[in-house]
Amino acid sequence: MDWETGFFRWIWRFNALALAGVLIIGGLVALFALATIVLDLTRDRSVSNLVDPRPEARRSAEEQVGALTPLGDSGLLWARATRRSRGALAYASKNISATIDYVVYDPATGESRFLLGRRPSLIVDAQLLRAPRRADAEAEARSPAPVLALAVTFVDKDGDGDGRLSLEDPITLALADPTGEALTVVATGEEVLGVHTMSETLAIATLRQKTESGVRTAAVHLDLAARRAIRREWLPSGPDSAE
Repeated sequence: MDWETGFFRWIWRFNALALAGVLIIGGLVALFALATIVLDLTRDRSVSNLVDPRPEARRSAEEQVGALTPLGDSGLLWARATRRSRGALAYASKNISATIDYVVYDPATGESRFLLGRRPSLIVDAQLLRAPRRADAEAEARSPAPVLALAVTFVDKDGDGDGRLSLEDPITLALADPTGEALTVVATGEEVLGVHTMSETLAIATLRQKTESGVRTAAVHLDLAARRAIRREWLPSGPDSAE
């Protein structure tokens, strides 16, 4: 019958229009998702703790010194020396920044010097190692414990061959006296987790280091007076560790 033919024709047209609508909406959603991914991959990003060791990269970068602050009780001041540059990483341009050294300033003489004094370099951390906290809290508040040494962790070699210095490269731990002089390398590892003083002459550094059985964590005993590692003990890597 004519009305049945017309009804089914209307159903077919409705289905065709519905299918077309679904395809259009799906296409728009896919285009939006693709555009979002492309924008996310190519937008400007800020990346820290990364240094391009090439001489031409240093010439095109901006290096500046930050605000001076007291260097413990030494009467000296120190400030971060940072490098800022712009470079292409992956699919996008990146604003790259890193601490490359510290500047130590003597206000009495007007002289200044670098703490690390080597290039290329990436400073991971620099901390004052003070004597252990005293039992007398009031005395501690009036007169903070003296600084015994300065611990500096840094990267100065491209260990993984990716053409840049980063936290993925081997980390070097060095000790200096409270004025930042006589900086001496005491250990290297994959990561320095912390350095804590135990006495006037002893500090313990926690390092992750490569071994034949993989990366393990070690407690490295440091002689603060001689600025050298005197002992290393491996920490258990799991409940079944026998070492």
